[in-house]
Amino acid sequence: MKIYSLMPIVDEGSRFLILGTAPSEMSLKKRQYYANPRNQFWAILEGVYDEHAGQEYQDRIAFLKSKYIALWDVLESCERISSADNQITNPVPNDFAQLLAHHPSLKLILFNGKKAEAYFNKLVKESQSLGSLVGFKVLPSTSPQNRRARQSKITEWKAAFLWT
Repeated sequence: MKIYSLMPIVDEGSRFLILGTAPSEMSLKKRQYYANPRNQFWAILEGVYDEHAGQEYQDRIAFLKSKYIALWDVLESCERISSADNQITNPVPNDFAQLLAHHPSLKLILFNGKKAEAYFNKLVKESQSLGSLVGFKVLPSTSPQNRRARQSKITEWKAAFLWT
């Protein structure tokens, strides 16, 4: 089945850009990033900042923006049978040159897992102008497939946000 990325969540103050690979089936259905309750994304960010992000999606988006965090996916579209990244075929990247040109405050890309980084490196890094980005960092995936302890993930994610 062909799937498409959600629109980016970004504003003029965003400094960090967290990139997943492509939205899950549940995220697509709800039109929300990290909609699967088994995905630890929101819980990990709450742990990083020791703050509750809220239960409502709009509260979670406000939380992100208050922390200067933008969200998007590496892939604009792909074909995938399930939500698993290892099922992806025919990947097409998002237009990062345009996003970064319109949001020069973005300085650090944080990859939510190694697959997001791999697709970015293969499809984007050499082919698109990345403007004034200062760095890239791979973080442990928040996917339910990653069985690492949540506290270990929080520790690594927290270190990335101390960059500024």
